[in-house]
Parts: sequence; structure tokens; C-alpha cells
Amino acid sequence: MERTYYSEISGNQLFTLFDSVKYRKKNSYRNHRHTQIELGYIVRGSGEYIIEQSSFDILPGDLFLVRPNEQHCVPTITDDELVSLNIHMSPLYLWRVLSDYVEAGKLNCLVSSEVPILARVRGNKAVSEAVAKLRESFEKDDRFAVRRLVPELLERICESFQSVHHGDNRQMRLDDVRNAIRFIEDNLSASITLDDIARAGNMSRSNINGWFHRVSGMTPYEYLLVRRIEYAVELLRSSNVTVLAISEACGFSNLSNFNKAFKKRTGLTPQEYRKEL
Repeated sequence: MERTYYSEISGNQLFTLFDSVKYRKKNSYRNHRHTQIELGYIVRGSGEYIIEQSSFDILPGDLFLVRPNEQHCVPTITDDELVSLNIHMSPLYLWRVLSDYVEAGKLNCLVSSEVPILARVRGNKAVSEAVAKLRESFEKDDRFAVRRLVPELLERICESFQSVHHGDNRQMRLDDVRNAIRFIEDNLSASITLDDIARAGNMSRSNINGWFHRVSGMTPYEYLLVRRIEYAVELLRSSNVTVLAISEACGFSNLSNFNKAFKKRTGLTPQEYRKEL
């Protein structure tokens, strides 16, 4: 069960908030990656959460952080059901909303793969109180309160981590990276190069990787590949078109490359994924 509450796709800058219920299972490894930051607050239930090669036990009150391009899954649920409140947000949203009053190093730790996996916030009173207020506003369907409380929760999470300062975030080329991201989003099915992405972001080939990674936690190529897999998952879920047609719509030059990329990032082939829907 999944209930989308607030979602804004335009410009890839805001967030999606939803609740989710998953059911008892054991050793079911459905790994996946995405371009967004994910927060998952455990309302009830227990089990196991795997992020990259790290395993964490799950208990009510835990809040898990998954950064862009980190492989993750919940392979085991030991209760009848696992209920969570989830937030997906783009890194651009993070930088634009919090960059004026949260230290750049703390924001960077929520995005950059160069920082060791942070994963779980447990027993932090300030974070728990911020989540409780957000959940209450979510249940009341109070959109304006949610807009205010999501940044408040992110600030509390940033404060809970100790991190090294990684530069002055006022120098971030957010608009240029946003234009590069928009170009990628508009051309998922096309054959595009790093030069094309750099031109769209008004940057040179030599500096596009660094700026893009600093903002999004991923290189342009990693972002393009993960977004193509995300798009493929959407098409597998919402249509009956052939896997070959989906691979072409997602910009893969041949079916073999598509199958390999899809399995590497989801743990299943496209055909296996569709059978499990």
C-alpha cells in the first residue's frame, strides 16, 4: 500500500511523501537504487535493512537515510507487516531549502557517496519530535504544515551527524546543474554524451562531473543510467509493452545491455521484475 501525499516533479526540486505497508518475508533481495535521497521512518514492525554492504536491524522509531545511488533493500520482515512513512527528495531540494542555515558539510553528508554510510538515526529526541509533527500533519492532510516540517526534519537530521566541512555551498552551481538534470530528463531515450550534458549546464566537459557530483551525489553518467532504470520500472509497472520496446524507450542500444543494467541495479531481470508485480 502506498499513498502519495505531496509530489512535485517539475524541475526535480521538491519531495514526495507517502506511507507504505510491506508484509512478512524472508531473504527476498530486491535491491534498487534511485537518484533521490530517501528517508524511511519505521512506524511499526521489525526486520532487516541492507544499504550497500551494511546490514541494519529494524525497530519502530528508526529513521533510515539512503543517499542517491546507494543500493538498498528490505530482505526480511519478521512481523506480519512493516509500516513506514517515507520521503523521497531530490538533492536540489535539499540544497535550495537548507543551504542558507545548515553547514555545507552537514548537507554534503546527506548526499555524497564519499562520506561513509550514515544510514540509521535511532533514539534522537529532536528527530523523533520532528517526525511526530510531520506524521500528524500528514494524517491531517495539512499540505502547508508538511512544506514547513520537511525542512525542519532535515535540519534535525543534519544536526545529528558530525561531518567535515566540504566547502562553501554558496558557490554551488545549482541552476547550471538543474539545467543539466532537466536536459537528461528530457532525453532519457536519446543517445546523449557528456559533452551534450555539459553544454546544457553551461559548463565545460572538464568540470561537469565535479559540480554535478557535488550537488547530486552522482556523476552525470550515473544519474542518466539510474534514471533510465527508474523510467524502465515505471513502464514495467504501468504498461504491457514489450521489454524490447521499454529498453529502446529508455535509451539502451540493445536488449542485452538493458537486461544487464537493470539486473545490476534491481537484482532482477526486467522479465523477472514484471512477473513479481
